[in-house]
Amino acid sequence: MFDFKKTKMLQAAQASPTAPSSFWIYLSIFLLVFLASSLGQSLIVLPLQFLAIQCSLPYVWVTVAHLFSTAITILGCIFYCIKFEKRNFQSLGLARAGGGLEYLAGLGIGFVMLALPAMLCVAMGQATLQPAGEFSQLPWGMILLFFAAFLVQGMSEEILCRSFLLVSLSRGHKPWVCILTNSLLFAALHIFNQGITPLALLNLTLFGIFASIYMLRRGSVWGIAAIHSMWNFTQGNIFGVAVSGMTNSPTLWCWTYHPQTWWLNGGTFGLEGGLAVTGVLVVGIVVILATKTKSSEVVK
Repeated sequence: MFDFKKTKMLQAAQASPTAPSSFWIYLSIFLLVFLASSLGQSLIVLPLQFLAIQCSLPYVWVTVAHLFSTAITILGCIFYCIKFEKRNFQSLGLARAGGGLEYLAGLGIGFVMLALPAMLCVAMGQATLQPAGEFSQLPWGMILLFFAAFLVQGMSEEILCRSFLLVSLSRGHKPWVCILTNSLLFAALHIFNQGITPLALLNLTLFGIFASIYMLRRGSVWGIAAIHSMWNFTQGNIFGVAVSGMTNSPTLWCWTYHPQTWWLNGGTFGLEGGLAVTGVLVVGIVVILATKTKSSEVVK
């Protein structure tokens, strides 16, 4: 169960001629790449925030721009890994073989993983769902735009924490060190989000662990990027739940939670802040641990 076989992705990373000499140096580089990417995103988002304040631009456009601007993180991580670490696309988990099917499967898994805790909260009477409006009256164009934006945003966080940090660390450290390190940093990236709680940080760490093991088992980033994106889209734009504290999205359903049971439904942070998601993630980790590494990706 705890055996992580070497995949073609990890082999390609091992073949890279350069790597930081220290664990702490590597973490410093990771933070520098993240901060540089965040600065680039702010150059796009801040002018729109100004327009939203001064010219009554609907803030939903700022949210969309913020999600799409995370493409800068994707480009920044790929540039650093290729230019300075001399890694290739296979080492980033971006090799094309089977990527499409992995992505489609990931979209389905992401929907189910988020729908389960949502339905549990509704079934237990700790939240309610109501249609956001008549089917023909819903803002379908904006909802589809958010879907595309979340595809970019989900991929960006997986490229940053898994393709970049997890795989690069794997060249000099044991798998569980790499898994826990990138998962804790993934959770820390959300520490200033609205409604954050210790339980939410625990769930974000668990998601990072699940995502890391999923990527190591499947040998690419495509599947987990799709799970991440669909998880966020389902939460924010299908069920109308806050996404890691982020609200103001067009949605198919309106979510109303009971504040007294925030520990189950997640409260203002969204489902990721509650025990319903904790249970799904723990089960997900056990299931993916029990799954064998994708045979076509294993180095013979």
